[in-house]
Amino acid sequence: MEAAELFAEGKTRAEIARILGVSWRAVHGWFKLWRAGGTQALNAKGKPGPQSKFSDEEVEVLSRHLIQGAIAHGYPNELWTLRRVSRLILETFGKTTSPSEVWRLLKRMNWSPQKPERKARERG
Repeated sequence: MEAAELFAEGKTRAEIARILGVSWRAVHGWFKLWRAGGTQALNAKGKPGPQSKFSDEEVEVLSRHLIQGAIAHGYPNELWTLRRVSRLILETFGKTTSPSEVWRLLKRMNWSPQKPERKARERG
């Protein structure tokens, strides 16, 4: 990390903040970590938050099911709603999910919300 090199060179926290374009407070926090544990202490710790509920393999299986379409899973049209995806997850993996969990999972899969095309009922 660049900050560790600058600390080792003896630069002040204010100088480092200017060089890196961050606040003095951020540099001060990094300095305390660096002083206690060296450069290793400044390495990224990974994504914060709870562990994902679904493995990469489960995401792949779900993706294949979704690509088959909603009709293939017994629905009267091809519209995947959060509720339908949640039910598919329950049937496939035995895991209950909230609508927000399903939304985050679909975002992780790079799926985006789509609006079905509207057409006049007479056009059938």
